[in-house]
Amino acid sequence: MGLWMWRISWQKFWRLSAGERRTLLAAVAGLVLARLVMGCAGVGRTQRLAARLLRRRPARPVTVQDAMRLARLIDGAARVAGGRCLARALVLLWMLRWKGAEGVLRVGVRRHGEGLEAHAWVEYDGVVLEGAGRQAEPFIPFAANLAEAMGRIR
Repeated sequence: MGLWMWRISWQKFWRLSAGERRTLLAAVAGLVLARLVMGCAGVGRTQRLAARLLRRRPARPVTVQDAMRLARLIDGAARVAGGRCLARALVLLWMLRWKGAEGVLRVGVRRHGEGLEAHAWVEYDGVVLEGAGRQAEPFIPFAANLAEAMGRIR
C-alpha cells in the first residue's frame, strides 16, 4: 500500500465514531490473535478456547444493520491485519457474542475449475453478514449430512 493510500485510510479511520474506532482496533487485535492461535492450535481448539473466554453477555438487541456494520469494520481491519475468511468469520462471531448476540458460523464449498473452493462466513438472524453474500457464485454450506451437501455440488 502506497503512502498516499495510508493517508486516505488514516483519514477514514478518524471519520469513524469513537465506538467504531474502538471496534476496528479490537477487530485488528482479534484477527492477529485468531491467526496466531489457529496456526498454533488449529481451528477447533481456537473456537473452544474463545467460547470459554468469551462468555455470552446478557442478550441485548443487535439489529441486522448493526451486525452488518460490524462485519464491514472487520473486513476493514482485515485489510490492515490480514486474515482470510475463517479468521474474519471467527472474529465476527466472537464480537457478536461479546455484544450478547449469537451468529452462526457457516463453512461451504463451490466448484472452482477442476477442484473445490472453501469459504467461511457468519449468518445472523438468517442474513449473511460476511463473505459469501458478495460472491458471484454462491457457496453451498456444509449440512449436517455431508453426503447431502456433496450431492448438491455436482
